[in-house]
Amino acid sequence: MKQSLSVDDLTYARGFVVTKGAPAYVPNGWKSFSFRNWNINYDDRLEIYFAGKTDQLTVLLGEAIDSQTGIHGHSLVSILANADKPHLEEVLESVTGRHALFTFGRVNEVRQDSAGMRSVYFGEGVVASHAKLAALQIGLAPSVFTVEYMKANDLACTPGNYTEFRDVRVLTPNLVLDIDSLSVRRIYGGSLTRELKSDEAASFVIETSKNQLAWLAKKKPIVSLSAGLDSRTTVALLAPLRENLTAFSYESGAEKTSSLSSHDVEVAKQISEVFNIPFEIINFASEIVSKDVMLVMKNNHYKAHSRKLALAYLRRVSGRMNIRSNVYGIGRDTYGKRNIDINDGVGMCRLANGSKNRDALAINAFNEFIDYTSFPLKADVLAKDLFLWEHRIGVWQSAIYAESDLSHSSHVLINNLHCLKSLLSVSLEKRREGTVQKKIIREVSPELTSFEVNGSPF
Repeated sequence: MKQSLSVDDLTYARGFVVTKGAPAYVPNGWKSFSFRNWNINYDDRLEIYFAGKTDQLTVLLGEAIDSQTGIHGHSLVSILANADKPHLEEVLESVTGRHALFTFGRVNEVRQDSAGMRSVYFGEGVVASHAKLAALQIGLAPSVFTVEYMKANDLACTPGNYTEFRDVRVLTPNLVLDIDSLSVRRIYGGSLTRELKSDEAASFVIETSKNQLAWLAKKKPIVSLSAGLDSRTTVALLAPLRENLTAFSYESGAEKTSSLSSHDVEVAKQISEVFNIPFEIINFASEIVSKDVMLVMKNNHYKAHSRKLALAYLRRVSGRMNIRSNVYGIGRDTYGKRNIDINDGVGMCRLANGSKNRDALAINAFNEFIDYTSFPLKADVLAKDLFLWEHRIGVWQSAIYAESDLSHSSHVLINNLHCLKSLLSVSLEKRREGTVQKKIIREVSPELTSFEVNGSPF
């Protein structure tokens, strides 16, 4: 691996592209190998594991660990390669990480991690980590949802599974893509076995997190920390790694957010002191993103969290694994405060873009999304929660992860189907109160209960 990074190294960082037949256009320095008529190309900063036989190959791109057993790497992929379909689905329910899993052979398929944090884009004969990287293989024709159109019509991001390129779509969580036919099958439809007590769900999250700690300790973990409940839950679960762990917060320097940011930083600093772990403040106000780096970032993904922050990460967090917390939102009834029902694409458009948005093209795209993905409008899991999971997290949040791939990898302790279903199995009232997270903190790190949560008593 290169010891210093150039602008070229930032292009589709930690990315991959799989093509059928024709060789792929990829950045200089990427590695590649072939299986039958498939070409697999990847940035060598992206972990890769594969196993198989003469007529079958299983390839995992990214990080993954079985949170029930602690098995990871080649051992895990060997298990996946030798599992029949029902057993494969069962094993994958407890696999945590940020990855894309390919199987080549009689059937050629790809799927993501449970929350879709490893973005997967696809078109005819191509699957890739970035929309433009996929489009470069098959043509750059724009879709109707150009960046200009989305800005003009107040669309937060591309609707449904559309991208800014006509012939490229995004795979969303809970689906498996048949690479040959470009059809999908749903592997999770929102069913829950029974309602769980908060104690049960908390205990499950604690146990599955414990099984990841030895693996994480080797990856120089750094946890993003704020005054919120979710990041505090993550740092509580990481308590046994105190000797290996670093925490950080960031400040934008923007006047309108300075008060909130300062409060976040101060609480995060106090928590770090109690935990006795190093704490860093990343202030990105003075970062200057050059034109060539900005172009790379925009090519990597049109949507930005903060280009300046991504550059600051490159200087301060490079080579670490960032333990993040955003996936907890799936179990928190995040969309519940919005008095909008999902019955069709109209409801999805309003939830995604604001209650007044009635963009006809976006509504049509969401209706296509419902049909294409067999989206369960009526299931045990509320449609709003499933939509947040599969669209806001799987399409929008995954782009933020891709932005920080320039400098480091990312991991979420609860990014497996077992944990997500456990959180969603708790009563709606308890989910809204964050009861599971609070019970986790009280159980494993009670000293953290003395700090306010976003300005309110714990």
